[in-house]
Amino acid sequence: MPGHMIPNRYTYNDIVGVTRGRQLPTVYFSDGAHFTQCHNDPNNIGYHPPCTHLFFGNVQNAVLDAAWQQAAVNLNNTGEDWDLEDRYGEFYALVAAQLNVNLNAVGPVPLIAPQGPQANVKLFEITRQNGQIYYHESGSFIQAVNGIVKRQTLLLELRQKTSNRQLIAGTPNYQFVKQTVPRP
Repeated sequence: MPGHMIPNRYTYNDIVGVTRGRQLPTVYFSDGAHFTQCHNDPNNIGYHPPCTHLFFGNVQNAVLDAAWQQAAVNLNNTGEDWDLEDRYGEFYALVAAQLNVNLNAVGPVPLIAPQGPQANVKLFEITRQNGQIYYHESGSFIQAVNGIVKRQTLLLELRQKTSNRQLIAGTPNYQFVKQTVPRP
């Protein structure tokens, strides 16, 4: 379960970009960490510590769709009784192969967010944590946050989160309650 507090070591220069699939953006940092502000799983919101990225970037939906179709064909050919959703590893391995990702790479790749909106793409991540390979397909694309003031404001908003979670009215999503600062 992620923590709710963002470490003090981060500055606005550490912000790589954001995904905006829900009411509040998920913020990504240059060291591989991210802060999920809003999610339908209340245990998924908060600070997720750094990890080693082997791939980080927007991927065309068509590439992901083709991998799902190929995974289904491969699994049908095994003659096994299967549920594709239980076999995500095989699907994501196909995506990694299509992207020419070296899953045995030692070092992390740089985390860079493209400028402006992206058409028909999603953020896709391949990470290594404790010797295991993990894949994550975001619900949205990642884009850069332009301007010092925008990044400073975003970081300040993350620092104002408390550990109290609340359901966002009219949605299935949770967020942390913001601290209220008394006015002088």
